[in-house]
Amino acid sequence: MPDTELDDSTIDQPSPVAVGECFADRYVVEGLLGRGGMGVVYRVLDRSLEERVAFKLIDTSTASPRLISRFRREVRLARRVTHRNVAQTYDLGEEDGLRYLTMEYIDGRSLHAFLSEHRGAERLPLIWSVDVARQIALGLAGAHAAGVVHRDLKPSNIVIERGGRAVITDFGIARSIEDPDATTQTLGWLGTPAYMAPEQFEGGPVGPHTDIYALGLILHELVTGRQPIDCRGLKPMQVAMARLRTPTPLVDPLDEGLPAALAALVQRCLAREPELRPRSADELAEGLAEIATRLPSFVPTAPVRGRVGPGERTATATTTTTTTTIPPSGQPLAVLPFILRGPEEHAHVAEALGDELIDLLSMNSGLKVSSSGTTARFAGTRERDPQAIGAELGVEIIVDGTIQILGDKLRIVARLLDVGSGFQHWQEHFEGSLGDIFELQDQVAKRVAEALRLELEQVVYRGEAGPEAIDAYLRARQSARAWVWKQAYVHYQRCLELAPHFKLALAGRAMASLKSWFLPRAPDEANWEPLAEAAVAAAQVHAAELPETQLALGIMAIQRSRYQDAARAFKEALRIAPTYADAHKQLGELELETGRADKGIRRLELARSLDPSFAFALSAMARHHALRDDIARFDDYIARFYAVEDRPSDLPVLFLEICVGAWTGSPERIADATARLRRARGGGPFIDFMRLFSETEVDAPSLLARLDPIREHAPSPRLQTSMMQVAVEAAAFHELDEAALALIEQTTAGPLVDIDWFDRCPILDRLREEPVFEDCLQRVRERAQEIWQV
Repeated sequence: MPDTELDDSTIDQPSPVAVGECFADRYVVEGLLGRGGMGVVYRVLDRSLEERVAFKLIDTSTASPRLISRFRREVRLARRVTHRNVAQTYDLGEEDGLRYLTMEYIDGRSLHAFLSEHRGAERLPLIWSVDVARQIALGLAGAHAAGVVHRDLKPSNIVIERGGRAVITDFGIARSIEDPDATTQTLGWLGTPAYMAPEQFEGGPVGPHTDIYALGLILHELVTGRQPIDCRGLKPMQVAMARLRTPTPLVDPLDEGLPAALAALVQRCLAREPELRPRSADELAEGLAEIATRLPSFVPTAPVRGRVGPGERTATATTTTTTTTIPPSGQPLAVLPFILRGPEEHAHVAEALGDELIDLLSMNSGLKVSSSGTTARFAGTRERDPQAIGAELGVEIIVDGTIQILGDKLRIVARLLDVGSGFQHWQEHFEGSLGDIFELQDQVAKRVAEALRLELEQVVYRGEAGPEAIDAYLRARQSARAWVWKQAYVHYQRCLELAPHFKLALAGRAMASLKSWFLPRAPDEANWEPLAEAAVAAAQVHAAELPETQLALGIMAIQRSRYQDAARAFKEALRIAPTYADAHKQLGELELETGRADKGIRRLELARSLDPSFAFALSAMARHHALRDDIARFDDYIARFYAVEDRPSDLPVLFLEICVGAWTGSPERIADATARLRRARGGGPFIDFMRLFSETEVDAPSLLARLDPIREHAPSPRLQTSMMQVAVEAAAFHELDEAALALIEQTTAGPLVDIDWFDRCPILDRLREEPVFEDCLQRVRERAQEIWQV
């Protein structure tokens, strides 16, 4: 695809490399994708990875060494952007004096091609156009979060994949190379004049607001069929003068047949002053998503032309999703032998990984997985047609992949392919070392199986919901991953208003309501207990086959002190999905607390290997080691937690750090964690209570007075019990033994089963000889032992 909107005449110039040529003994050139002022883009086959990538040869003949160095730095920055709506940048290299860049290859057409095809004819379907713009905004948000500003966003830098994904390309290139071509640098400007913001022409500060303006121009063109100022035939300076001197024409919703909210949003994006535009790409994406929910009545009924067919997708967009619907029971699936890229002596690695995947996926309820003997004949076959293989094996889904081994490094690419359409649903890379081959096979197989399970779950059930409901569901999932549970609940609720029987949302809402119930509650906030009870009951009735529902049932059972029921539910979740990381984490924590420390630690480590971003498994393991006076390992796990979470003010972990400071008699540790409490958000009475550990004179009445608001703001029994344990430690820390024993009695009268804390917390040592303590200890020990009589 060309890199210019104003001049495509260079497309017929000679290419630096020929089709069929193998460049750098690695990249086989298969075809020309486009040419622009900065170089030529090809589709190539990377022989090392056996993957197709986009390959760009950079023209650096006029660039200074300083600018080349700057370009390299900016490419490295672009590699940090890993959003699904941004083409990933892979490698930068040089061969025979030519610098090259490899990027993710997107099988689709440029947005420029769509716009050109519809210019002067009927417009692109409005709901399709808004969704494309929303996806672009999400991609920009991901890039901006990584510190990357595009500066050259335009339709030819956006590719629409065959499955409908909009992907931004060429991040970091347009702003990094000094080029005399008018489309990339004009009188010192970096960008394409037709899509540049006013501040770029004026030499003003460039930032995310600049990309938002460019997206506003693209959105205007998508929904009206034209640019606000026609730049065709104009020289760059004329474009600049028009952009700076001509007021942006108003978008009249009546004249254009657009919703008023959409016309207003386009106008905001095109504001002359950056501060009047949407504050972020995230805000813009949210606005577009909200508008999309009201768009069905605006979808044109006339057929839409186009080879890739946005009209075909749009024809069903207001009624149902076009994702292949797969029945949830007995889904036929085949795992093909992974293709080995490396020494033949490691062929057993690929074979063992395939066998392990088959075993793990076979254990997932609802999947019918072909045996390794059935698929063995495809070993060594490099050209694989998923539709032909699916027809031969009688399956609807194929798992395929490659294994590359270089030295002791291992790189695995796993793919999920839909037989019906031949399209790829999902792909993910996994990397590791061959140091311990058996452990590696086990860990990687479990990670791949869990990633596949999550993807298959969405493939199976997405047919139950339309596009608006799916959008709300994905927003809920995003909020849940960020632990913004109350916001996740709102999105799940919206999804279920649109699709009341969408099972994934039913299970997700149950989890979100339970997590929200556990969080501290504001005085004017709704009572989450009845909401959680209703959500869990609905999931149990309508989505009991999902492991997420079983996990929710287990968490609810813990809130109700029904620990045997909780253990059963967690085990049922793992029976349905043996690689479900959250279920391993919940069951592992219960095992840690109730005297099964070795099993609990192994299970939490497994949860982490299945999902390396699972930080809260680390805090549970850190507490385990602190209770065994292994402070070095405690510090290591806490450091790993913050490395994953990247937020030094997580309240539960700060509370744990303060408690461990009290256990070890370390005023410095207490002071450090207490100081960081000041940067934490929310948790008023909880934070006030934790400051007791840094105070020198505390009596029983003042301690109990600070405990009363905790009981009021801790809505769930589980949270109340946790804070009562902290209160016992605070009383013991200040040598208020009588108060500590009274609090222990109150705590053990409730749902406490934390025998590990009772047995090992060093701050309780002075109380262990007291009869009251011994009675409470025996009560908790019996309660813990009863759990595992399941």
